[in-house]
Amino acid sequence: MDALTREQELEGGRDPNGLSFFDSHPTTPDRARDAREYAAKLEVASADRIAIDRTAFVQRLDGLALGESVRAGLFLDGRFLHPELGFGISFPDDWEHENSPSAVVAQPEDGSAVLAVQLAGKGDDPTAFADQFETKVPFLERSAVEKINQLPAVIGIAQVVDDGEEINLFLTWIAKDGLVYRVLGAAPTSRWNEHHPNFEAAARSFHALSDRELRELHVNRLRLVKAHAGETLTAIAARSSSQWSAEKMAVANDLSTSAPLPDGETIKISKREPY
Repeated sequence: MDALTREQELEGGRDPNGLSFFDSHPTTPDRARDAREYAAKLEVASADRIAIDRTAFVQRLDGLALGESVRAGLFLDGRFLHPELGFGISFPDDWEHENSPSAVVAQPEDGSAVLAVQLAGKGDDPTAFADQFETKVPFLERSAVEKINQLPAVIGIAQVVDDGEEINLFLTWIAKDGLVYRVLGAAPTSRWNEHHPNFEAAARSFHALSDRELRELHVNRLRLVKAHAGETLTAIAARSSSQWSAEKMAVANDLSTSAPLPDGETIKISKREPY
């Protein structure tokens, strides 16, 4: 469609066929009037309430996980354990570590190396992932498929140049339960001999979680207790083994730590439980 000429614009936007923009688009006052009339006909729809009173509302919070999510994995004594994916791996004890949505990462305090565990993709063959990597970066060394704690794995060593510095890579692909994980260790060539043993030890520690390790995992959950007549939050904290102090319980319940409570008052506490 051709653009309107300047003359047509001055004539109010009317085209040669006699049609105007305003034939299909009401003026602002008209639109405002129509909106008011439409709004006046609307009725507020009824909606189910979350709870009929405070007690019923608090009951809905029972079992809520508090603090760090165990579901996403956690560090325990230098080990990283992931209960949902069912694997564990050990990192050097004195290294700093972080669990992010995309990878578990650890590094020494001086930042001279990095060790990461991440999901490479779906599959049961670690060789396919090693082959794909090799199309981009050639290996200096590469193993055939071997077993790491009964799991099929492929290990390779490669080298890249980053900002003029040679970086050695220790790569391990491990298959477990239809998924392939990659354990990556990286360090400057000048520090390779120092960190290579840490990389290999971490990769070879990758394993399926045992029942004993699963029993080590705990989570703090919000639980509810009933107060006895005249009892205080300080007393409830002591008898319920709450992970919260009386002061934290006071904040969570909007109460004073020393105020006597009526019999049957519902109190929120934090309870440490097996995952």
